[in-house]
Amino acid sequence: MLDLPLHLRDDMPGIALEPMPIEGLGHEAKLDDEIGGEVLRLILAAFLAPQPQGLVGRRAGRNPQCCGGDARARELEGVMTLPFETARISLKRLSRRSFIGGSDARIIMGSDEPALLRLWREKRGEVEPEDLSGNLVVQLGLVTEPLNRHWFERNTGHVITDVQRRVQHPVLRWMAATLDGMVEPTGAVFEAKFMLPWSFSEVIAAEKYMPQLQHNMWVINAKAAVLSIITGGGKWVEITIPADCLYQHLLLAAEKKFWRCVENGEPPRLFGVEPPRPRIEAVRIVDMSAS
Repeated sequence: MLDLPLHLRDDMPGIALEPMPIEGLGHEAKLDDEIGGEVLRLILAAFLAPQPQGLVGRRAGRNPQCCGGDARARELEGVMTLPFETARISLKRLSRRSFIGGSDARIIMGSDEPALLRLWREKRGEVEPEDLSGNLVVQLGLVTEPLNRHWFERNTGHVITDVQRRVQHPVLRWMAATLDGMVEPTGAVFEAKFMLPWSFSEVIAAEKYMPQLQHNMWVINAKAAVLSIITGGGKWVEITIPADCLYQHLLLAAEKKFWRCVENGEPPRLFGVEPPRPRIEAVRIVDMSAS
């Protein structure tokens, strides 16, 4: 059990707190305490001092949804901005080596250590990015992305904008996202995927892409993400997932730890945290297999 000092506002009477352990953190006590303490502070800050938010509202490094008015939470975001040269590179000149993107987040939060070490070497410039031109599933995802976007617009009546827009976090300069698009009326992150039918379920899809979705939502300060999936079995599935404060801060701790390894040359280890199970707001399925 972590002994967590709490800083509560004096003008909020009648709040009782029951300490709860965060299971499955890593094997470094100092880091575990830091993560546990900050996650709890940030959740409390979100509850005690909610702030309105827009599409990109974190101009000064604040996430209104997760940090509210808590100065210690804003300080945490500040210390996660590591001093390195690529922070001064303009967005047009950014290469994938100079930042952590959404697809990188999946690897950092995953359980594949060889993939994690390869990603670390790529970010350090020691190896070239993996050639995926011979990966059929990846290529199917690329060629079906325009169809996926068109099908989403046709079935929802919503327009997708900002296709393939690269956005850099305004404070954490090593964090960026290349967006499949934005849902214009809602400001939700749009993510287009192709999945094989025999390995598909809504829960599996949400868990598989949760790090990428939460990462991208954090970068642009979005409230929700839409996962638009075409399966090889003739189905189109739309899954709406809300921003998850706890998940995002565990993700941020893992990404911070990984980027320090990129900077200091120390090989990274698996983060070793079991993330919260994804919350799914809505699912829509269009079955075209009988057509």
